[in-house]
Amino acid sequence: FERCNAISVWFLYCGANARGLEKCSFGWTFYPPLSSRSLGRSTFYLVASLHLLTMSSLLSSINFIVGASFTSASGLLEAPIFTTAIAYGSWLILTSLPVTAAGLLMVLADKVAFTHYFDCRDFTFMSDPILFVHLFWFFAHPEVYILVLPIMGYLSRTFAYIMMRPVFHKSAALTAIQLIGIMGYFVYGHHLFTMGTSIDTRGFFSVMTGLVAIPTSAKVMTWIGGLYGSYVPGHPIMVWLLSFAFHFSLGGMTGLILSVATLDLQLHDTYFVVGHFHLILAVAIVCVCPALYVEFCGYYFGMRCSLWPHHYLAAVLSFGTVILFVVYHFSGLLGVPRRMITMADVIVWMPGMVWAEMGFGMVSLVVFCALYMVVCDAMNSVMGYERVDGMVSWSARGFVSMSVKLKW
Repeated sequence: FERCNAISVWFLYCGANARGLEKCSFGWTFYPPLSSRSLGRSTFYLVASLHLLTMSSLLSSINFIVGASFTSASGLLEAPIFTTAIAYGSWLILTSLPVTAAGLLMVLADKVAFTHYFDCRDFTFMSDPILFVHLFWFFAHPEVYILVLPIMGYLSRTFAYIMMRPVFHKSAALTAIQLIGIMGYFVYGHHLFTMGTSIDTRGFFSVMTGLVAIPTSAKVMTWIGGLYGSYVPGHPIMVWLLSFAFHFSLGGMTGLILSVATLDLQLHDTYFVVGHFHLILAVAIVCVCPALYVEFCGYYFGMRCSLWPHHYLAAVLSFGTVILFVVYHFSGLLGVPRRMITMADVIVWMPGMVWAEMGFGMVSLVVFCALYMVVCDAMNSVMGYERVDGMVSWSARGFVSMSVKLKW
C-alpha cells in the first residue's frame, strides 16, 4: 500500500522534528510525577511527537502484516522466514504500542487537565504512579523483540544462501519466532522487581523471562546447525552476522542472570544492567547494518562497496566490546551504580574504567572508519572509479533467484 507507506513516512518526519522543539526536564522513561510536573511545554511537545511516531509505526505495521499475509496462500508458516519474522515483529508493534500511547495521553491529562491518573499529590484520589511503569514497559520491553525478530529472520535467510542449502530446520526456526512473539508480552515485569511488586509477581515474571530464552536459544542453534559441516566463506556479510550472533548470545546469557529476581534486586541500576542491554541494542543489532550495506549498496545506491576492511572492523569491534562490557559486568557485580556524575567516590574502580575507556575507543574507531569507508565508496562511485578486490559483489537479484530454488 504505497499511500499508507507514504503517510507513515510523513508522520515519522513530523514526529522526529516535533521532538526537538523544547528540551525536556525528565528521563527517557517519561515517569510521572517528573513528566507531569515539568515546567514549560516540553511534555506537550514530546507527547505530540511520540503520538506522531506511534501513528507512523502502526501504519507501517499494518502495511507489513497485510503484505506478509499475501506472500503465501498456506499462511505464515509456509512463507519466507524473513517475511514471517517481519510479520510477528509488526504484530508486536500493533498490539503493544497503543498501550504506551494511552499512558502518555494520561500523563498529558495530568499536566494539562489536572486529572489524577498518576499524580498522587492529593491522596483523596486513587492515583498510582506505578501504573504508568506497567503501561510503559508493556511496550518498551517487547520493543527489544521488535528489533531482534527481523534480524533473526535475516540471519536464517542469509546463512541459507551462503551455505547454498535450505534453512536449517525451518519448522523449529518458525516456531521459535512464534513463541518469542507470544511470550514477549509476559516478560516486561522484570523491570519492576525493585518497585514493590509482590513475591508471586516477581516469581511469575522471573519464570517467564527464563522461558523466553528457550526459543531464543533455539534460533541460535538453528544458525549453528546451518553452519555445521559446511565450508564457511570469509565474506564480509558472514563476518558481521557471526559477530551479531556472538554479541547477541553473550548479552542473552547476562540477561538470564538478571531474570532471577533475587539477583536483580542486587544488580538493578548497576553497570551490569548497562552492559547487558548495550551488548544487544548498541552492539549486536548495529553489527547487522554493515552486512545490509554490503548486500544492498549496489542495488539501492548503484555503487560498489569495499569488501576488504570489513574483516578488520569486525575483529576490532568484537575485541573492543569484550574489553568494554566485561569491565562493565564485573563493575556491576561489585556494586558500581549507573548514572554517576563523577567516579571520584569509587576511586578503587578507576583501573577498570581505564580499560573500559580503551574498549570504547576501539569501538569509536570502528564507527569512524566505517563512516569514512562509506564516504570513500560514495566518492568512488560518483567519480566513476571501481575498486577491484577479488571478491564477488552480491546483488539483490541473486537473492531473488536463489529464493526460488531454496523455497524460503
